[in-house]
Amino acid sequence: MPPKPKAPPLEPRPAGFISRFAAWFVDQLVLVVGFAVMGMTVQLVFTFSGQSIPALSGEKIAALFGTAGFAFVVSAIYMALFWYLFGSTLGQLLFGLRVVRMDGSRTLTFWQVVVRVIGFYISMAVFFLGFLWILIDSGRRGWHDKLARTKVIYTFEAPSLEATSDMLRVVSGMRSNQPAKKG
Repeated sequence: MPPKPKAPPLEPRPAGFISRFAAWFVDQLVLVVGFAVMGMTVQLVFTFSGQSIPALSGEKIAALFGTAGFAFVVSAIYMALFWYLFGSTLGQLLFGLRVVRMDGSRTLTFWQVVVRVIGFYISMAVFFLGFLWILIDSGRRGWHDKLARTKVIYTFEAPSLEATSDMLRVVSGMRSNQPAKKG
């Protein structure tokens, strides 16, 4: 019997909206925990130095806006570094997602990362329409993907129909009406 011909490699599947949203949510939790640790550290420094943190004032409110700007910059740096170095943020790694170039190359250029980060905030600023675009785009690409000429793919392969049927056959053969033998 001749050997079975190998199927050509499949094009990686584009990541869907739900898995991308879940990865983004995890990334936001990572950032919030990081900021909480920083805040507690500042609180401890004030406590052990004998000073108290002043109540809300005009200066304190201005500092909060500065903190929001700081959080914005830190978030942008977080995404840029992870996309540039690994192709995925921590949330994307958790869900098996990777940002790649449109030609499938796995390494993003510096400028693609910069454009992607800027596009990410543009997608968010316009009532999140840039992210919702993923739902209607045939390639599941948001505005930031289109601007940077990138796409987000699953890093794992979906099981083929043949592999699934083989697995079901093996599992159904494992079930038996005979009692287990005592050894």
